[in-house]
Amino acid sequence: MTYKQGLAPLAIVLIVTLCLAAGTATGYAFREPIQKAITGKSTDEELTEKLNQAETEKSKFELEGIATSVDATNSILTVKVKSSTDSIKELRLSEAPISVASSATIQSGDQKSLKIADIPIDSQVHVSGAISEGKLTATKILIQKENGLEKQGDNFALGGTVKEVGTDSLVLTVKTANAKVKDQKGKDVTIKVTDVTIIEKGDSVIALSDVKTDDDIQAIGVIVKEEYSATKIEVKIKEQAGTLEEEQENNAGEDSNIQNENQNQGQGAGSSNTGGNSSNSNSNKNE
Repeated sequence: MTYKQGLAPLAIVLIVTLCLAAGTATGYAFREPIQKAITGKSTDEELTEKLNQAETEKSKFELEGIATSVDATNSILTVKVKSSTDSIKELRLSEAPISVASSATIQSGDQKSLKIADIPIDSQVHVSGAISEGKLTATKILIQKENGLEKQGDNFALGGTVKEVGTDSLVLTVKTANAKVKDQKGKDVTIKVTDVTIIEKGDSVIALSDVKTDDDIQAIGVIVKEEYSATKIEVKIKEQAGTLEEEQENNAGEDSNIQNENQNQGQGAGSSNTGGNSSNSNSNKNE
């Protein structure tokens, strides 16, 4: 084999390698325009869209669960979460408070214009909405079953405003009710309080005598011989209104009392001095 014949195979290998490299580079150069022509988007645009979509999904939620509390006054629905999207997976099997937007759609069957007060306690609901700063706001609520727990016996769950408080019972003006006693909405219901009834306000357990007229409460219990007997009553905490004005009035009253006390002390001291001077004068005359 001559020298030139030995170089020929090497030259062929080198040429093939260069062609492959050039072809690969050319392929990469033409890949983006070809993909955009086919899909209408480049790789970077697709990636940006997917990232934006992921962020959007994080700001939305859907869940299914049981409505455990309905606060119509503050538009808060509390749900025991059974299942949810991954955006709120940490709330599964826990009770989640959900703000209900004023424009939220609340639907049950053919009824599509319901209000939050129409959501029965213990009903199974499907809720969807938005997440903002860690808070859930519902924009759509679907009432799937009015009695999602399918409890045995005549149990009740009522919410409303206290009209009267007695020694062993209270009268509740009902605003919300579970399916079994939904006909009591808008009526006054007497709720029996027994030794086993737990009454809570915030983190404290209180007595029936601590419950006041116009308090908003949630009561659950059993119906025995048409008598509503509560097992638990939760008293809602109202925001203190006019606290600053009350403090100012109290401070003004305290200042007035202190001023009057000082005046009285001054008058007493003056009288004492006058009496002392009179005694000294009489003593001098006698001498």
